[in-house]
Amino acid sequence: MGLKKTDSGDPGAASSWRKRRLALAVLLLMATGLRLWESDLVPVTADEGSHVGQAMFIAVAGLADWPLAGLPSLGVRNSALFIYLVTLAEMVWWHPLSGVVLVAGLNVAAIWLAWRFAWRYLGPGAAWFGCVLWTVSPWSVIYGRTMWPPSCLAVVTVLLWGAGLEWLQQGGRRRLAWLGFLSVVLPQVHFSGLCALPWLAVVLWSGRKQLLAWPLLGGLFAGVLTWAPWILFHMRNGLDAGVGGFLQGKQGILETVPCVVRPAVPTAQRRILVLVRSLIIGIARVVSLDVAGRGHGSGRAAGDRVAGVVGPFAAL
Repeated sequence: MGLKKTDSGDPGAASSWRKRRLALAVLLLMATGLRLWESDLVPVTADEGSHVGQAMFIAVAGLADWPLAGLPSLGVRNSALFIYLVTLAEMVWWHPLSGVVLVAGLNVAAIWLAWRFAWRYLGPGAAWFGCVLWTVSPWSVIYGRTMWPPSCLAVVTVLLWGAGLEWLQQGGRRRLAWLGFLSVVLPQVHFSGLCALPWLAVVLWSGRKQLLAWPLLGGLFAGVLTWAPWILFHMRNGLDAGVGGFLQGKQGILETVPCVVRPAVPTAQRRILVLVRSLIIGIARVVSLDVAGRGHGSGRAAGDRVAGVVGPFAAL
C-alpha cells in the first residue's frame, strides 16, 4: 500500500517510485515546517495552560500524580489521554512548548496516513490533491499545533477510516478487532469522537456478510479497557463529579443552542454548505462506480461498500 516498492525490475517503475517518495517527503517536511514555524506564537489560553501545567508537574513529580480524568467541558470530565500524551512529551523535552511539537507531529502523521489510504482507495489524484490542501490550509496549520485535545483527533480518525475501508475490502478478524478498538478509543481523545460509533454501525452494516461477533466484541472490550482511569475517577468521586454539571445545566444548554446556532449560519451560507455536502457525496459515488468498474463481482461489491462508508461520513 502507498509507497510499497515493486520487484518488477522495470526501471521506469523504480524511477516513478523514487520520485513519489521524494515528493511525499517534501510534502511532509513542508507540513512539519508550517506547524512548527514561530511556535512561540501558539496561543496558550486557560485550557492549554492547564494541560501543559499538569503535564510538566507530572513529568517531574512522577507517575503517582497522574490524573484519572481530564479537564471538564460543559460540566463533563474529559478523558486524561491528552494530558498523558503531553506528559510523555514533557518527559522527553521539559519545555512549555513540547506539547506543540507533539501535536504537530501527530497531525503530520495524519497527513501521511491519509495519503497512503487515499492512494490505495481513491487514487493518486485524490491523494496528492487532498494532502496538499491539508498541508497548506491555514485552518489545519493553526489547529494542527494548538495544545488542546481536538487537535489530536485527526490521526486517530484517519486510522479509523482506513481500518473501516480495509476491513470492507479484505475482511479479517484482526482488521475487525482493530476497527472496534479505534471506534471506542476515538471518543477518549475528545467527546466529539462519539461520531465514530454511528459511523461504525454504517461500516458493520455495509460488511454484514463478513461480520464476526467475537473479534468485534474483543476489539470493543479492549477499547473500553482504555477508559479504566476515567471510570475509576467516577467510581471514587461519584457521578456528579464527572457529569453533574452537564446534567444540572442541560436544560439551559438546550434552550441556548438553537438561539446561538440559527443566527450564526445565514440562509445563503446554509445553502452553500448543503451544496458542498451534496458535491462530496456525488464525488464519493463517482469514486465507488470507478472502483466497481475495474472488476466484476467482488470489485463491484467493494465499490458499493466504499460508497456506503464515504457517503454517510461526508453527509455528517
